[in-house]
Amino acid sequence: MATERGQISGLCFSPYLDGQSPAFTHALEDIQIDSRLSLMSSSFHVTAVRTYGSRGGLERVPHRVREMYQGDVTSSIGAWLCGNEVADREQIEGLVHLCNQLDEGGVPLVNVAVVGNEVLLRGDLSEEKLIQYIQEVRKRVPQQVQVTTAEPYGLYYKHPKVLTVIDIVYVHIYAYWDKVPIEAALDHTEQHYNRIVSMSQGKEVVIAEIGWPTAGEDHGAAAAGLEAGAYFFKNFVAWADHHRVEYFYFEAFDEGWKVEHEGERGAHWGVMDSAGKIKSGFETREVFGNRSGQEHSTPSFSLLSVPSIGSRNPIRGRVYNHHDTATLKVATFINVDNQWWVKPTLEQSSTFIRPDGSFEVDVSTGENDVNATEIAVFLLARTAEVPRVLGSSDLPELLFSHSLHHEIVDRSGIPGLLIEKSVTGPRGTLEGKILDADPFEHRVALYIKVGGGWWTKPTFAQPTLFIEPDRRFKADIFSGDNDATCSEVAVFLIDKDFTPPRAEGHAYLPHELYEKSVTHTIIKRS
Repeated sequence: MATERGQISGLCFSPYLDGQSPAFTHALEDIQIDSRLSLMSSSFHVTAVRTYGSRGGLERVPHRVREMYQGDVTSSIGAWLCGNEVADREQIEGLVHLCNQLDEGGVPLVNVAVVGNEVLLRGDLSEEKLIQYIQEVRKRVPQQVQVTTAEPYGLYYKHPKVLTVIDIVYVHIYAYWDKVPIEAALDHTEQHYNRIVSMSQGKEVVIAEIGWPTAGEDHGAAAAGLEAGAYFFKNFVAWADHHRVEYFYFEAFDEGWKVEHEGERGAHWGVMDSAGKIKSGFETREVFGNRSGQEHSTPSFSLLSVPSIGSRNPIRGRVYNHHDTATLKVATFINVDNQWWVKPTLEQSSTFIRPDGSFEVDVSTGENDVNATEIAVFLLARTAEVPRVLGSSDLPELLFSHSLHHEIVDRSGIPGLLIEKSVTGPRGTLEGKILDADPFEHRVALYIKVGGGWWTKPTFAQPTLFIEPDRRFKADIFSGDNDATCSEVAVFLIDKDFTPPRAEGHAYLPHELYEKSVTHTIIKRS
């Protein structure tokens, strides 16, 4: 995959119409595959297509892609493995056969052979059996064809051996399925993408599935819906475009048959509906701005991460509908005890926006700033003057009239952690308070980083802290010889029924901590 700026990297392609499914008894015909490919290409300029099977008509896809796109679009073709040896053998043989098909120039029709999809997640195959299939395909297909499998990031954490036998890493990252709220979804994605890159031994990493359902059931704090789906699509695609991250967005079309497996949300993952109509908010001109000369919408932004009361984390956001971030800036203000203050400081009253549209503002530069109940962010022209706001009861009307877009966030009701005493004294005493959360339904989990490794605290026998009725907690965390040298302390607010994973010198904190925690904060010690 080699995506040019301003293009969609790839789409997951399943050509089934309403009433059809992978269990459809008749093989799909060329005319249907051509029709669905044409609908996709007329709406999105993609550089790669991914499928999930090598039989039932899907074996025609690499031929049709090569003919229709004249080699400009690559094919990642899958073998659907389910643990049934007869069916799996048919899929493997079909995939090997396709990989050995050459075009008129002697180039294989298949660019990447994907041996199985989420088979470790479903438990359909053992690690040993999956590796056996991968190695078999590697031996039987041309060297130009890269061979891989595809799993969610957590399965690679548990099965790192799989990474050693594949040519390219295909990883699935779904903030929605991890119950991450939409505002934090991109940060969640970037965190796990970067971790997989660090594990990949220099191999290329492709996000082989990523997306957000545009209708259906919510999943924990992750709310499905058209607005949320478009929000995630625009922000993820802009991030990937800037960082040159290759991906396959899931998926091209809505597929009704998935309701049986995932509920109503299963039928609404497409960037187009089942009839091939692009969904509102998924137009790529809104992501890439005015790169092709046409008019673009008024710049606006989304807040990706809003710190809770008590947190010293920055507020993060991303601007879209723009073509030149150098002409824009954001001005940020916080409300403490009904008084508004400019942030980060009076001297630095605005924040520039990075080329990828992202911005980050430190909103806790003062002693009482962590108690701010509201945060206001205004998108302004770079030349606009930012008014001096130092303890005002109201924000100046000039801000509202001159801003291109603004948001005011009420932080009350967002669960948070307020650290009141941060690792002091010979025993490393840490004291804090939880905010807007039930003390009887939650616990606090602590970890410290010593010499590059994370460790459970206070002890393995006591991996969590009880929270007092007044919402306060306290712990002495220096229980080991070298604990006083710790460089970081991680504090997680968790549900009382969740058992936090043990850390014994691990380079990274277990990923499920971030997935399962209500909120967290990381304290860096100088």
